[in-house]
Amino acid sequence: MSLYSLSFRELHFYLIPQGIVHRSVRCSHILLSESGPALLSGLKYACSLVETGRGIQDRYDYPLFVAETNLPWLSPEFLQQNLLGYNERADVYALGASACEAANGAPPFADMPPTLMLLEKFRGAAPRLIDASTFEEQRQQQQQIQQQQQMQQHDQAVAFPS
Repeated sequence: MSLYSLSFRELHFYLIPQGIVHRSVRCSHILLSESGPALLSGLKYACSLVETGRGIQDRYDYPLFVAETNLPWLSPEFLQQNLLGYNERADVYALGASACEAANGAPPFADMPPTLMLLEKFRGAAPRLIDASTFEEQRQQQQQIQQQQQMQQHDQAVAFPS
């Protein structure tokens, strides 16, 4: 646990206006107690969007050895590392991913290999809450796939009778 921790109120009202990006928001850095606010620790990788007295819009760097462990919580713009860079919105994405992690009991995209996770995030896949509606969507998608396969088999049987 980090020596320093911040409440979420401080994150919103202090860090973001000061141009500081946490870069490691995840459930293991959210500290809860029976009384008092939830605290955010893990400030080791926080960085400033202010350099030499002037504000910069975006960052373009991130320690690669950390990216692998934080991959499920990193936003697509964070992972792209292109000319657009990333900013405090990456922390908002990570907070949403952490909320899904807390509700689902597992990090988002935990069932995927890292390369597939990366591609899915670039394609626009977002962390989701797993609930009854999620399972219903999956069941409907599986039924559609089965129907398509049956139609293809039927078409092949008609085109090439035995």
